[in-house]
Amino acid sequence: MKMKSIVVAALVSAALASMGGYLAIQFRTIAPTHKALNGNALQPLIPVRAFYANLGDNWNYSPSHDGSMIAWYAYSWAQKVINIRRKDEDAPFIVIPAQNIDLFTWSAYDQTLLVHMDGRQWRVDPMNPEREEWVDVTPRGFNHSWAITTPRSPEELVVVSSSDRNPAFSDLYTVRQDGGGKQLLAQNTGNILQWWLDANNVPILRLDREEDGASQLMTRSSNEDSWRPLIKIDRRDNFTPIGVPRPGEAFYAASDRGRDRLALVSVDPQSGTETEIVASSSETLTGAWLFNPWEHRPDMLLMGDAGTSFVPLTQNGETARQLLTKDAGSVAAEFANYAAQGRFVVVARSLQTQPYENFLYDFQRKTATKLGENPLAAYANDLPRKVSLSFKARDGMDIPAYLVLPTGVRAFSLPAVVMIHGGPAERFEPGFDVESAFLANRGYAVLQVDFRGSTGHGRAHQEAGYRQVGKTMQDDIVDAAHWLIEEGIADPKAIAVMGGSYGGYSAALAMTRDPGLFKAAIVESAVLDVPYQMQNNPYAWGLNRDEAERYFGNPENPADLKAMEAVSPQTQVDKVQDAILLLAGKEDPVVGFEQSEEFARSLKAGGKSVEAVFFEGEGHTISSLPNRITRARLIEDFLAEHLGGRSSGFDLAEWYGRWIE
Repeated sequence: MKMKSIVVAALVSAALASMGGYLAIQFRTIAPTHKALNGNALQPLIPVRAFYANLGDNWNYSPSHDGSMIAWYAYSWAQKVINIRRKDEDAPFIVIPAQNIDLFTWSAYDQTLLVHMDGRQWRVDPMNPEREEWVDVTPRGFNHSWAITTPRSPEELVVVSSSDRNPAFSDLYTVRQDGGGKQLLAQNTGNILQWWLDANNVPILRLDREEDGASQLMTRSSNEDSWRPLIKIDRRDNFTPIGVPRPGEAFYAASDRGRDRLALVSVDPQSGTETEIVASSSETLTGAWLFNPWEHRPDMLLMGDAGTSFVPLTQNGETARQLLTKDAGSVAAEFANYAAQGRFVVVARSLQTQPYENFLYDFQRKTATKLGENPLAAYANDLPRKVSLSFKARDGMDIPAYLVLPTGVRAFSLPAVVMIHGGPAERFEPGFDVESAFLANRGYAVLQVDFRGSTGHGRAHQEAGYRQVGKTMQDDIVDAAHWLIEEGIADPKAIAVMGGSYGGYSAALAMTRDPGLFKAAIVESAVLDVPYQMQNNPYAWGLNRDEAERYFGNPENPADLKAMEAVSPQTQVDKVQDAILLLAGKEDPVVGFEQSEEFARSLKAGGKSVEAVFFEGEGHTISSLPNRITRARLIEDFLAEHLGGRSSGFDLAEWYGRWIE
């Protein structure tokens, strides 16, 4: 960035800090027009920049190998930097410009950083961080590769996975830590989905794709042994080894073979017999934390559908559970980083569904040190709470959901947004999320729906969605809107639907299959022509396309293709009655934006109400800070126009954001 840009960005940042109150009056509040909000005591409007462009943000806290230093991303004079401070101090003593840095990690054995920038990896001495001193350690001889092991000493080799030979699958290689010395470790036979390596970087487990769509877990004890089959895994089973397997010993896995809920099991390496370690008929395994990535078993499990319960398996796991839950109230947590072979870990915690806080846990001392928090915590009294619930679908099935209500108003006949997640094999999380908080602050009741087909609620709930795209899966979205109306929460004349990827597909279909129910739709990075998508899924998905076919059907089957066409929004444009906001990135590698482009053309040709915005340089999600601001402003203005919530109006972040990147 030119010096003039840096100076202007810094001046704007300083001006925002000193003129916040004045700017709030001049630029922010556009009053709601919906009768349930107009004149009511809504909490103060939080500016767009606080949600999507907060210069006080800090993230990716990471301890050095011995826990003596902490590094994290932050902004300094409106520019992204890596701050480094000593563990027992508050202020950074090193600041590294990080505008083009995609990722950084600490070395596992010394005080150096590994930095990913412009497609290359560099070793950086933070005590001598000048750019000309960086050492290029990118694995040589590859176009597409990624490290899958972390060396624990200077002499240890790195194992990398490469899809250079064929983008549909990957081979394993070893390289030295300076990037040289490339050697083939394991070549893919064309059907290998994944390998698991022991502590000496020897592949001793692998998962093979079978012709019938099932998988075969193969095993061996050493490089000298032949591979042999251990477990046949049905195409509808979920089974994933956890931790570093030990030759000849039982290993741990997450499995729902023969059960509805995902459980932690140990597997006999000779017979393949599973023994349940932690299992429940009502709660599913949603996460397994290994504080030492070279260990063979997890330290703590995350269980539960609606919230999160913590099940310790080691003493460090018990310490983590105590530190996480020492304050009263519901807790959601994310495991971020580790150091000193698991003595130090960084955990992000959302208490009572409020913004996440970052803590450094020292298991030796059994202490928790707060490292930082989401700057939205400054608005804690104004942010909404998220409530877990379920409602009955038309066929009687229980559909899990989260409800987020605007604070300060009665939850009656409000403008509302039904939010649909992507995947569809995904789920909404119980902790804080920016999107629902942003919409609730604008005056909307938000219902996040884990429709049938979603993960995290058991095998039966997920399998109920197979081959039901556009059918009962879509019924659940419609039933969610009717539930909001029947409960008196939503104004039936002011409900929107919103989603990205699969969620964008479902939002668009809601406007074509059930016209008139939703008065507006936000459709983002969406599959809009299902046969086209299924015949043009990313080639890099390779051996992993079965998941999509479980839901949508087989694109090589003419009957399935005909069924896909029948549930494609693109084929039903004439049924649209209400307004659509269409968003997409022009470099989306998963769902090409040409589908959104064609849908927009068809809507406009039919005289429909559509606003289409396609972002340069963006992929499947909008990631750059300026474009995130633009996206949020488009959404709040669109919903304000069609549902009657409030909007911040012009936000200076729309202007200064262009200077930040």
